[in-house]
Amino acid sequence: MKKFSKDYHDYVFREGKLVGEFEAMYQNSEGVPWHQDEQEEWVDVRLTSEMLKDIGPYDEIHDLGCGLGHYLALMKSRVGADNCRCVGYDISETACVKAKQAWPEFDFFQLDLTISANPQSAIRNPQSAIRNPQSAIRNPQSANCLLFAGRFGMFFPSLIS
Repeated sequence: MKKFSKDYHDYVFREGKLVGEFEAMYQNSEGVPWHQDEQEEWVDVRLTSEMLKDIGPYDEIHDLGCGLGHYLALMKSRVGADNCRCVGYDISETACVKAKQAWPEFDFFQLDLTISANPQSAIRNPQSAIRNPQSAIRNPQSANCLLFAGRFGMFFPSLIS
């Protein structure tokens, strides 16, 4: 039987190279990868939420690369409207299942942007990325806050219905 590492780093980088075994990482690592559950006071997270507060509150928040959903939940509490719909997308099905267990009121979908859409175009033109029929976003025109991998958020007035 193969022994699996419990250190999440081993699934991301190996011998100085990106391996990106995110499904195995969420299945086997101990603890919460990237300390997703400890980011509330991180400077970049605080800056993002302060910038987004100026335009919010948001009716919908979509997080690409949501991991276990901690950042999505944090942003909902800081910039979401009372009935804010939260949707997370991650390359790892296991991450989505675990996130749904933690936040059953949110929607989570497995999405690989490297297959479903060009990740660079997702940043330059988020409408084309989230309109991809494989992405499971039901009504992209209603989304007005898009988060990328738990690090920053963008406001898209053209997406507001």
